[in-house]
Amino acid sequence: MLDEPVSPRRGRTIGLGLLVGMVLGSGGALISDRRSGRVFSTDELCRALPGPLLERLPCQGNGRPNDGWIAPIQLLADGPLANDESVALIPVGSISPADLDGFATRLNQALGPQKKLLISTDLLATRNCNTQLLLTTPGGAKHEQLRQLRAQLALQGAHVAGWVLLDTNLEA
Repeated sequence: MLDEPVSPRRGRTIGLGLLVGMVLGSGGALISDRRSGRVFSTDELCRALPGPLLERLPCQGNGRPNDGWIAPIQLLADGPLANDESVALIPVGSISPADLDGFATRLNQALGPQKKLLISTDLLATRNCNTQLLLTTPGGAKHEQLRQLRAQLALQGAHVAGWVLLDTNLEA
């Protein structure tokens, strides 16, 4: 007979279980993320979307008006969108209607009454605007959607000022 018990050690079993659980959980989440086809990374969005990233705005995803948007949107209107009579706002992927409406309202106010703002996903309707501004969220669009959009915008030949990211990971 041994002096010490031979039974399994609780601390070792718990530690090993936690480690295996974390590895399997992380692997499962990574596989699920890849299979969804959605683009969550800002770097991937930069490679997939035409034009530069103009602004990252904090977004709670609840559709409430965000006062933190006023200054950046005004800078957009006075900067890259200043010389254009008409601007097309093109939502890319799934954006909550309330967030899209809030952004469009603030942009329309910043542009002023003399400029026309068209909000549409129909590129045939937006081709007559002087410039186009894309609006997206992390995980809102799939790789294939972005590839098709890029190809269609290249065929259309209209000026794309850039894109704005409504990021739920940023603090307001």
